Amino acid sequence: MTIVGVTPSAIGELQQHLDELKTDDTLLFMPGIYRRVSLTVKQPNITLLGTGGAVFDGEGEEVYAIRLGHDLRGGAAHITIGGFTFRRYNGYGVHVWGHKEDEAGWIARVDIIRNAFVECSGFGAVDLVNARSCRVTHNVFLNNQGRKGEEGLMHDIYLAHRSLTNALEENLHVGCSGSPVKFRDRSSENLVRGAIFRDTGNGRLMEERPSKGEGRSVRNVFVDISWNRRDWKGKKTKLKQCTKEKKNRCRHDQFIRG
Repeated sequence: MTIVGVTPSAIGELQQHLDELKTDDTLLFMPGIYRRVSLTVKQPNITLLGTGGAVFDGEGEEVYAIRLGHDLRGGAAHITIGGFTFRRYNGYGVHVWGHKEDEAGWIARVDIIRNAFVECSGFGAVDLVNARSCRVTHNVFLNNQGRKGEEGLMHDIYLAHRSLTNALEENLHVGCSGSPVKFRDRSSENLVRGAIFRDTGNGRLMEERPSKGEGRSVRNVFVDISWNRRDWKGKKTKLKQCTKEKKNRCRHDQFIRG
């Protein structure tokens, strides 16, 4: 096991350092601002760790910060991403990129822990595509809002295309213009526990209406969820306690009046 430390001054060499990691190695990002960084993880069993003050700043560019790519499809990745601030990415913060059409092209066992996603736009601050048994826990999502005219399309955590048995626990969501958690196309049997939603969009805990050729998302469970009664613009909204699909379940909800 090797720990490789990097600083913002080595920004042009980050992908090379990442590609050279071996099993159980850690790439340790020292404090500083890493501008317009876009990294692709190609090998399993590694850790990407930000120390206090490691900030990835997309500066509004239409890019992703970290993508788990096609090299990891079809198996357990065993990758941990933690301790970062991702801000102003006009695409994705962390993108677990399983195959959209091929069910066998899943990516599993990715832990996204104790990060902050701030003022990102596009479609998902954390985007899980055909992802299995991943954990998204103890993260903060702050003011992630879609591009003008597409505000409702930006979600804090977006699970799509057969994303199954993932655990989203103890996350804080504030000011998202879309849904703090969104399910699409047979993304089922996921757990959302202990989340706090404040001033988020109207589509709380909603399944996206299936497009042609897509299926329903069912058997998702929501436990100990709390939210207030205002959207990201401060307007009062009606609470939607669960998805429209009756086979999804909400329980033990607590309501924070805002």
